Amino acid sequence: MSDWSIYPWGETPKAIAPEDYPEWFYPDVIRLDFSSAIPTDDYMKQNFSTVPRHWFIDAWFYCEECKKEFCWTALEQKRWFDELHFYVGSHPNECRDCRKKRRRMKSYQANIKSLLRRAASFESKEDMVKLIHQIEVDLGQALPESLRKNLEILEKQIAKMRETERKE
Repeated sequence: MSDWSIYPWGETPKAIAPEDYPEWFYPDVIRLDFSSAIPTDDYMKQNFSTVPRHWFIDAWFYCEECKKEFCWTALEQKRWFDELHFYVGSHPNECRDCRKKRRRMKSYQANIKSLLRRAASFESKEDMVKLIHQIEVDLGQALPESLRKNLEILEKQIAKMRETERKE
């Protein structure tokens, strides 16, 4: 094991074996695959306070959302830390599918807010109904009762508006 007691305040080790990485680099890790290790191109590009990452190693975690095991690949880590400059002490808490789902839901929330700001036009109500149906598809389950009731109200309003348009 490398001497990490002086590392944060001394010279940066040039050749640390991936197996010598301290465990605190991967909190909550289930397992590591050292054969997947890829080196950083330039640790000085990273956002770190004391210790940069010289190696990126496939690491398995449990997703906080779906509770399934997922692999955070060495290539994903390299992108996070060398390109996107995430803080080197961070790691994903959710699997890729759950992160994508969370981002979609965030996008839906923004769309709903935008639709609610618009006048209560026929088009905005239709857009809201489409968005609610898309949320239901993405959730893969029935909508909560309150949202289901709002959807029914919107659909009735749209039907009434169409009927009024036909009569005119």
